[in-house]
Amino acid sequence: MKNLAVLILTSLALAGCMPKWEKLKNDIADLEKRQMELTPAERRSLNWMYAEYAQLQSQDSVSMGYLAQAAQYFQIIGANDTALQLSRAFMELYDSNRYTRDIYLSMARVYLDQHASDSSIANYERAQQIASLDRSDLKDLGAAYTQISADPKSPRAEEAMIKSANIHVELGETTEAAHLYSRFVKLYPQSTYSPYAYTRWADVLEREGKLDEAKKVLETLIEAFPDDNFANDARITLEKDLLGKTDEEKFAIITGERPTP
Repeated sequence: MKNLAVLILTSLALAGCMPKWEKLKNDIADLEKRQMELTPAERRSLNWMYAEYAQLQSQDSVSMGYLAQAAQYFQIIGANDTALQLSRAFMELYDSNRYTRDIYLSMARVYLDQHASDSSIANYERAQQIASLDRSDLKDLGAAYTQISADPKSPRAEEAMIKSANIHVELGETTEAAHLYSRFVKLYPQSTYSPYAYTRWADVLEREGKLDEAKKVLETLIEAFPDDNFANDARITLEKDLLGKTDEEKFAIITGERPTP
């Protein structure tokens, strides 16, 4: 019995001397064993543990994952200030790695929620440089551009409206894209982006099979910007009757060559 008592006291003493990071790691492991059964409060506690462990053991091989997961978790539950703080800490602690894109996306979503559109766009674009955005994030990027374009005093309003329209095209939302291109040329008739907007508007109408409308848009482009390169392309399209043709047919008509079967 005496030996057992000594053993128990020794164990308690060792537990009391256990470094905080090691106790956290053990607590994390215990909670992760019940990952699918955790209550919302327990899940929140687990992510706080992730963040605290990463702070104590930033060079530990698992800390990057812990901190990235915590940042994303707090962004998902709407704790934006905490998510942003953890995301910034991650970027300060670690060089580019497999979690970096997720952190950019987490920050982009927080900034979008806070209507900090420029910061949101910057982080979406950084994430996009690493890998293509999925449909949901592409929509959010479009929403950030829309926030900027809604302010006519913004120096980026014109660019933002064009990029928002382009995203609608990428998402296959041609009706919305056509509306934005047409609205753009009405709002900014002398913009340097206007010839491009006319061209994309005509492209979208052509995709929808509205060839007569597309032709009118190209004619308006030629009349408004006769010396622009986009107007020169529009002339070729109309002169050679390219509207409604497939890419292969257009190539054959322009080059005089038969398309490859």
